Amino acid sequence: CRSTITNSSGVIQSHRYPGNFPENTTCSWTIIATGAGKTIAFSWHNYIIICNFDTLEVYDGNSTNAPLLGRYCGYLNNPGIIQSSGNTLYLTYQAVAQQYTRRFSASYSTNGNKFYRYNLTFPSGPISSPGYPGSSSQNTYVTWTVTVAPGYVVTLKFCGNNFPVMTSSTNNAMHIIYSSLGNTTEKGFVANYFEDGNTSLS
Repeated sequence: CRSTITNSSGVIQSHRYPGNFPENTTCSWTIIATGAGKTIAFSWHNYIIICNFDTLEVYDGNSTNAPLLGRYCGYLNNPGIIQSSGNTLYLTYQAVAQQYTRRFSASYSTNGNKFYRYNLTFPSGPISSPGYPGSSSQNTYVTWTVTVAPGYVVTLKFCGNNFPVMTSSTNNAMHIIYSSLGNTTEKGFVANYFEDGNTSLS
């Protein structure tokens, strides 16, 4: 159960998806972006992984010796985008003997994606999509991690009418993901975040 993938984009699913992944099985997928300067954007659709028994990991390279980008379990829908630093991404999934509901589905693209990552520690500030108020270029992925003082939450307030007016984290950190997957004339978004002492917000 080992695959090497060189297509420019596609879908990766656990064996027998949407049925259950077979017990006592290990599978791996190596995604290779062909062409100079290409990287890989990997996006989860969903997964159901039993944390105590199964292991689902993504590495920034061609084996488990590469840097670990993420270890995933639980019951989640659309948990975000993973971006490689080079032209290879390695995914491995191991299920032990116990029989449980387990499966995952994801997609990837190697079309010269642009990836930006920001870590923000100021108590307040603006966040906007690249190029705002102009449109973002295609295949652009941006993540922001906002961290405020312990005991506070992060509140994010959007400008405009097409988003929730305000949303808050449940602890002192918030992760925000923006993706522009194709040609678009939309101008993206702008928002402001701030450190909020009302920890009852969620």
